[in-house]
Amino acid sequence: MRTLPAALVVLASSFLASGCTNGEKEPDDGAKPTIQTPKDLREQQKRVLQLLEVFEKHDLAAMDQAADELEEMSKSETHVVSGEIQEQVRKYRVRSSANDAIDRLRWLSRFARALLLLEGDDAANWARCRDLMVKSGPEAVVRFTGVLIIKFTDNPKFCRPMLMDLCVSHKSLVEDAILEALAFEGTEQPGAMKMRLLDNTAKKGLVSTLMFLPEPPVARLRESALRGPDTTRRAWAQMLASRKTRDRNTGVETTDAWATAILCDQIANDRLWEVRSDAAASLGETNDPAAALPFLTKALKDRDHWVRRNTCLSIGRFGGRGTPATGEMIAMLRGLDTEMFDVEVDGKTERRPLAGNPRRELDTAGLAALRAISGKSFAELETFFLWWDEREK
Repeated sequence: MRTLPAALVVLASSFLASGCTNGEKEPDDGAKPTIQTPKDLREQQKRVLQLLEVFEKHDLAAMDQAADELEEMSKSETHVVSGEIQEQVRKYRVRSSANDAIDRLRWLSRFARALLLLEGDDAANWARCRDLMVKSGPEAVVRFTGVLIIKFTDNPKFCRPMLMDLCVSHKSLVEDAILEALAFEGTEQPGAMKMRLLDNTAKKGLVSTLMFLPEPPVARLRESALRGPDTTRRAWAQMLASRKTRDRNTGVETTDAWATAILCDQIANDRLWEVRSDAAASLGETNDPAAALPFLTKALKDRDHWVRRNTCLSIGRFGGRGTPATGEMIAMLRGLDTEMFDVEVDGKTERRPLAGNPRRELDTAGLAALRAISGKSFAELETFFLWWDEREK
């Protein structure tokens, strides 16, 4: 089951697949109407589940009738019967493969009924569903992982601990599923109801799930943070600093070295300014200036003003420990008077001086950082510049 992302929404919809829209849709002239409302969809989903349950009994005549109705529903433009169910019904019609198809349809029926336990906020039902999935074997666990991923945004309080438990009990099987979901590059996922596969909240939640495992798969997390889609890389940049370890002797918390190293790589090399900016902000939360400061110092020369703004603030969070970066920061701030940037005007590129909000953001961040580093409370940057010049003589 290495193609999880392509099936997540379908699985979250209890195997009722492809084509339905979330809301009204104007049918073409002469075409059969599609499902008009979520209520209609739920009713048809319920009927498919009832037909699947027939295969759990030993009534051949009833199974034939259920297969007839599933085939008829498959022809409808409402598309509520998944391709997987359709394939098993076709096999059921062939005598040589009928028994295998019945076993598979029974498995799908049990799986779909187990998913109904996830409706609502009953912790006991969620735990029962998890136990049923684990007993049903590896395929059920991977499919269940997909459902938890889809439901993460709406119900993180149940999904996150269950995913963590599954990662511990099933290791790479579930880790693979989460990482594949984080690697999905599209904005919409095909399925019964069109929706974004993962919003930013879900991605940050899944990232934190993997980060806080007792034994996180560091090499694979690094690959996701450095090579994943833009939104996934941002989620890592925003969350990594929170993976901290407390020193038993001092009680001081510091971000784990592997997490800080990924942030350093992001601020130095990521092509997206938003990722570099998030990494710059997070490095200030690591409490590890020895590792972070060399990369933050280099980032003071970043072409994007927002990256430099967050870099200044992060250096300032280290207080006096940020002193080695002071000279580079003052040089950058002094250079703002002559800094130019490109702007598109009527299809032409013009060079303009840095001004307005970008300049104010940098000046304000620089002033706050210099105050924190030096312990001085000068009101203007120029005063700091004079103080620094005297100090360096």
